Amino acid sequence: MFHKRETCGCGWWPSEEDWPPMARPIREIQAAYKCVPNIGARGRRRRFVMAAVSTAAALALALYLQLGGFPPAWRGLLAAPFLAAALYYFQAREKT
Repeated sequence: MFHKRETCGCGWWPSEEDWPPMARPIREIQAAYKCVPNIGARGRRRRFVMAAVSTAAALALALYLQLGGFPPAWRGLLAAPFLAAALYYFQAREKT
């Protein structure tokens, strides 16, 4: 039934003729879910830069913790900047 793929840039939806006849609400949801970026080029650039800055900060903190002789449990602090870097990167890549 859903063998054809129609891409919108961030996922796939079955083509219009593949839907069952009574799938009007599904078609309306599909139409509402078209991939519309909500940030422009400037916002994407800003998020990519913040991803790079967060990654650099995390690596610097990792080096400091390693060379400073801190216990391994302190390396848990690295989760925050690495998580921030990942979030910024994926937001910029997906244009959200």
